[in-house]
Amino acid sequence: MKGPTPWPVQDSIGWKGTLGAKFSVKEAYLMRAGHGFQEARIWKVERGSVLDRSCWLKQADQWVACWNNQVQRSERTQMMATQTWLAPSVGWWKVNTDGSHLLGSGASACGGVIRDCDGRWIRVFTKAIGQCSILEAELWGVHVGLEVAWSLGCRKLLVELDNQDAIRIMQQRHGCSGVSSLVNYIQEALQRPWEVVVQYVPRTSNMVADRIAKMAHHASMEIVVLE
Repeated sequence: MKGPTPWPVQDSIGWKGTLGAKFSVKEAYLMRAGHGFQEARIWKVERGSVLDRSCWLKQADQWVACWNNQVQRSERTQMMATQTWLAPSVGWWKVNTDGSHLLGSGASACGGVIRDCDGRWIRVFTKAIGQCSILEAELWGVHVGLEVAWSLGCRKLLVELDNQDAIRIMQQRHGCSGVSSLVNYIQEALQRPWEVVVQYVPRTSNMVADRIAKMAHHASMEIVVLE
């Protein structure tokens, strides 16, 4: 009987996370973070060699920790670069509002924050709305923000939201079908004796309001105002 064909290369230890058996920091991070990680199978051994995995796992953990720190630093740097919120001019307040809509249940909510020219948080407001569209939720956020700001005595207000459709509808003489009453309330509020500027901002500049609106799903259907 003819013996087995000799192995063309010397026996070696290879990393199981990649096809080429070479160690990858990215794959180590994904495996150690819980994405398919199995300690008994993290290394593959060619031709039955015996391997003490503990020392290699320790080294992998060190690589993973280093990679994780690099990712976190990169994410923090990116967030700081993109999530730019600019304070209003002296004497003005700014309200950032947003709406949130759950596709599965159709439930919607809104929320936002009012800050002064020094960036200090004056009020946070939330409202669970119930079944409605994301457009209606965005308009509810503006409506509630205007009412809270007016009740606080603000007479110079900058309103920011990240939905251009909502801004366009608010500027129309006749509200869109389905939200006309809400648009009328907003337009009536804008006619009060105060200065109000409504403008669009990208989502990255409206992340605080976005998070508040998402948390509002667990809030009351009444308007909740927090100092």
